[in-house]
Amino acid sequence: MPLLDKQISKQGDLFKSNNDSKNKEIDNLITLKRLLELYQEFWQEDGYENKEQRELYKQKGLKAVNDYWQSYQKNVEPKILFLEKKFSFRIGDDVIKGTIDRVDELSDGTLEIIDYKTGKDKTLDYGVKRQLILYQIFLEEFLNKKVSALSYYYLESGQKVSFVATEKEITKLRLEIIEEIAEIKKRNFSAKPSPLCNFCDFNSICEFRQV
Repeated sequence: MPLLDKQISKQGDLFKSNNDSKNKEIDNLITLKRLLELYQEFWQEDGYENKEQRELYKQKGLKAVNDYWQSYQKNVEPKILFLEKKFSFRIGDDVIKGTIDRVDELSDGTLEIIDYKTGKDKTLDYGVKRQLILYQIFLEEFLNKKVSALSYYYLESGQKVSFVATEKEITKLRLEIIEEIAEIKKRNFSAKPSPLCNFCDFNSICEFRQV
């Protein structure tokens, strides 16, 4: 999870054949005791409405750490290629930048992209899929390896939801990004109400929201 990733992610040449040693290092660090120590170390006391809310969120976090540990124990040890991998690449004439939480190499040589979410589980529609499909476009072009699984891991519920992007969805996203960048360059920020309004942080104050 992101707390741990920041501790074990080593900068340097990520393309060297050092995956075995990296995985051993990760395995040595991933113990429930160590995870809980990291949680206490990085826990932020500020930013809550009151003590009750702070304690509620702290307990939710502790549950998420324990659930993550249990899930990790049940699964085959992953072959992790990247943690918090920063990227930039071109779509059309423009550069897209971002950070991918985690990329695993699966037993058949294909890749799985994993993104950690702190909110509640969401319906897996195209609007939610877009983020991971963008990551897939980058990795397949950059590494010339097939991405066979795109996964959201919801920390609060402990659920992992996976899907496979279709060629139609990949093509659609490419075209949308080019169009969206063009609109940004024209400084056209007109509202476009849709069911996605329900997930917007500003829906309570937006006069154009669709509910």
